[in-house]
Amino acid sequence: RRAESYSRAVSGDNAWSIEVQPTTVTLFRGTVFASRDTAYDETMSIPGSITMGGLGEVQFAKFTAAPNTTGAITLSSTTNDTRTITVNAKGMVDY
Repeated sequence: RRAESYSRAVSGDNAWSIEVQPTTVTLFRGTVFASRDTAYDETMSIPGSITMGGLGEVQFAKFTAAPNTTGAITLSSTTNDTRTITVNAKGMVDY
């Protein structure tokens, strides 16, 4: 949700994106994870008891916050609890 908000507010005069990896989720400025300025990264650790699946990266356009893709990120715990985060075509993030 923060990436969507930053993009809509044109924070830093840029689009904002998220990169989902097995043990972290990184909010970053721009749309290319490999060439981003890491000074703007916000990284959240994912506990080993949670498995993530679905979307790997979502980029939110500057001004409109329209995502480059839609779909879901699924979080599953070792206790068989599952949560889903969805991103729709308007950039709305729901969980």
